[in-house]
Amino acid sequence: MSSILEKISSYNIFNYLFPGAVFVFACEASDIFKIASDNVILALIIYYFSGMTISRIGSMILDPILMRLGWIKFSHYSDYLRATEKDAKIEIFIEVSNTYRTLGSMCLCLIAAFEGHAVLQAYSIPIGPIKLIGIIALACLFIFSYKKQIGFIRQRVDFQKRK
Repeated sequence: MSSILEKISSYNIFNYLFPGAVFVFACEASDIFKIASDNVILALIIYYFSGMTISRIGSMILDPILMRLGWIKFSHYSDYLRATEKDAKIEIFIEVSNTYRTLGSMCLCLIAAFEGHAVLQAYSIPIGPIKLIGIIALACLFIFSYKKQIGFIRQRVDFQKRK
């Protein structure tokens, strides 16, 4: 257990664990769902997975929307790589900005959870099909996240080859 805790970075805490815990607590407090477990390890896994999902929603959905609106603009990846070689603080700023994005995404997910729960109750919609749709949506989210991550890896490899 201690070796796992040693590997948890501040990024994992502030972008996955913390937002996931806040999301789960808010949903539990609002009677949207309950975690029927006093098992701390299981709860941490649920918080982490919830936070990771919220982070991916921020990266895969919120980022593109904000870019299309002109609210954010990213530097070219090769420029970013060169700049981080000269200024290590850029990576800290990236982590902080990702935390803000994840917390914004978490708030939007809470709104969706609250409103979705209200609609399901108001119209007595069965939860079974909704769960299947949710699992399919999660699969798509993580598959597209995987594709995006492979793109970053490829860009880093290409950058090193050009150096």
